[in-house]
Amino acid sequence: MRSWIKDLLPNDEYKQRKLLNFLAEGFVISIFISVVFILAETFFSLNMDASIALFIPVVVSITYVLIGYVGSGTEFANVATSADFQSERRKIVGSSITFGFIFSLLSILVTGLPKTIGDFLTMAGLGVIAFILMFLLNLFSLHRSYKKNKDLLDD
Repeated sequence: MRSWIKDLLPNDEYKQRKLLNFLAEGFVISIFISVVFILAETFFSLNMDASIALFIPVVVSITYVLIGYVGSGTEFANVATSADFQSERRKIVGSSITFGFIFSLLSILVTGLPKTIGDFLTMAGLGVIAFILMFLLNLFSLHRSYKKNKDLLDD
């Protein structure tokens, strides 16, 4: 069966299954949180803004999928030696710097050129934060994958 979601998933079948499991679990969590919000609004009259009530389940679901996939150690399947680990870490640094730079450029497109030093520092700070988050997520995933792959080779 062909589905458009397959085009967004990794080519590795094991990674696809893991990611689909995390997506399904995240979807169930977001449904549960939405039901809790509906019941809380019905019984306790929370007067919660609708955009926040819709935003929170989506953010929790995305965070769950991201942490689950990164923490599963399946992203770097070919890293089992120290040399492979060092090579991938260098690639992660480069791709994270590129991501931070592109993030900064896209923020210029969205918000316009910075007019003051404060605006420039804010834009640069967002790029640095994007770099750090991307680097840390990928480094954590690399460590988990390396440990998992090394343990598999030792067995």
